[in-house]
Amino acid sequence: MTKSGVMRWTLLWAAVVTLMSSGHALTAAPDVVIYASDVATLNGNWSKASTSGAAGGLSLSSVDNGWSTTDVAQASPANYFEASFSASAATAYHVWLRLQGTNNSKWNESVWVQFGDATDTNGSAIYRIGTTSALLVNLERCSGCGVSAWGWQSGAYWLSQTTNLKFPTTGTHTIRVQTRLSET
Repeated sequence: MTKSGVMRWTLLWAAVVTLMSSGHALTAAPDVVIYASDVATLNGNWSKASTSGAAGGLSLSSVDNGWSTTDVAQASPANYFEASFSASAATAYHVWLRLQGTNNSKWNESVWVQFGDATDTNGSAIYRIGTTSALLVNLERCSGCGVSAWGWQSGAYWLSQTTNLKFPTTGTHTIRVQTRLSET
């Protein structure tokens, strides 16, 4: 498969109200919003770029090298970026990304997302950095729907994946986003 263009995206990660077993809602933790300007670690073919329509006018870009897509994330990718963020313990968060595939190409609009210490809502480790477990986020909403400009997505239409996460402690956590392309 050959792709063309660059992937650009900004990230929004929004909190979901946590419910008690009695059915009463707890106070929701604030949303966690990570902008391209918040990203300090860029590796491989990722870079920051001024982009019209991007939140804050800045996006993260990944050069398309004509690689094929992969079915799993890489445990030690060469091409990724990371950001630190604060989140509350035992609060359910729903992952949302804002993506744009250059030239509205389906080959340029998906990424793997991992976290340093995320758990599913039952407390089991999920989507951990350094493993091949990751959340696949793909901009296209259905087979043949196509992609057009910027859009929000939290998963991949053909997969059943958990998009609600928790963290075992309150404090600083890490998110890693890697290209969905084979590096060899």
